[in-house]
Amino acid sequence: MSAGPAAASLVGSSRAASTIKNYRGFLNRFGVWLKGQGEAAEEEHRRLQSLQEDGGEVEEGELEALAQRKLYARGAREEFQEGRTRHTIVPSVLYDLRIEPFFEYLTSLQDRTDSNGNPNPVSAKTMKVYRSAMKWAFEEAGLAREWAEWEAVTARAFRGLGSRDSSLREAGYGHLTEGKEVPFVLYELLLRTCMSSERSQLRWAGPFLALQWNTASRSKNTSKVHLSHLSVPVSYTH
Repeated sequence: MSAGPAAASLVGSSRAASTIKNYRGFLNRFGVWLKGQGEAAEEEHRRLQSLQEDGGEVEEGELEALAQRKLYARGAREEFQEGRTRHTIVPSVLYDLRIEPFFEYLTSLQDRTDSNGNPNPVSAKTMKVYRSAMKWAFEEAGLAREWAEWEAVTARAFRGLGSRDSSLREAGYGHLTEGKEVPFVLYELLLRTCMSSERSQLRWAGPFLALQWNTASRSKNTSKVHLSHLSVPVSYTH
């Protein structure tokens, strides 16, 4: 029996609400980072000013750069809701600052390390969600035209972030989280079944399955895989 238009509309609105909730979560993390960066710059600015007043040397342009970074704190607004502090972003301030804070934050996510000090970047999929969340925030603030001005810049910058992400993952860092994973036990069972079968079609399906598994599970593709790399003996029939 069909769910009907009313039920379909309800499902659609529910999905939209869950998407917005997801966007708010991503922007909250960005807001926390913005506030921290601004406060750290303000503290360092005061320290250097004090040093300069006491006759110390300060590199030319350093105070001006810190004064600009102090404005990062203005890009984050604290709201107390549901018993906890939530950080939201202020698109108009970010637009005035251009796009640097946003990409500094995304670059910091790519520079993450795990407990062993190895690179542990966020996935390219996460980067795209941040971009979508930022676009949504601008549109909600009535700044769709301002976001359009950012569009070309963000597209170029995201290509650069994507290339960096791919390079790190090809080097074996990070986790491939895109897509739904097939349990290794199931993969092993399928492969053993294919290779132990007396049917030639299934025996040929075994190496194909192995290559497809590695394509899906590893960041490097199969362009460099040679037949000699396969440990399973392959017999040819004419």
